[in-house]
Amino acid sequence: MKCKRCGEPEDRIHGCCSVYCSDMWEHEETIKELKAEIGVWREDYALLQQENARLRDKLLLIYGVAGNKANPEADKAVIRGIVRDILHLEVE
Repeated sequence: MKCKRCGEPEDRIHGCCSVYCSDMWEHEETIKELKAEIGVWREDYALLQQENARLRDKLLLIYGVAGNKANPEADKAVIRGIVRDILHLEVE
């Protein structure tokens, strides 16, 4: 049989020609798995950034049109204060 890492002839049960090749093969497999996980995390991060932008836009809309007919100025001030804190906006 051939070593599963370097292709040299081997006669060991585990499929590698030496302990070194066995260790390196395991490390290389771990690196491949971690790179795949990083790719998934990057995709998730990009989706989270998009969702964050969408929510920020919605909050800015609320901030611009907050209020009701009963006591529009008081309600508007409360809602604007909450949204200002969430968005970390400077006081107008």
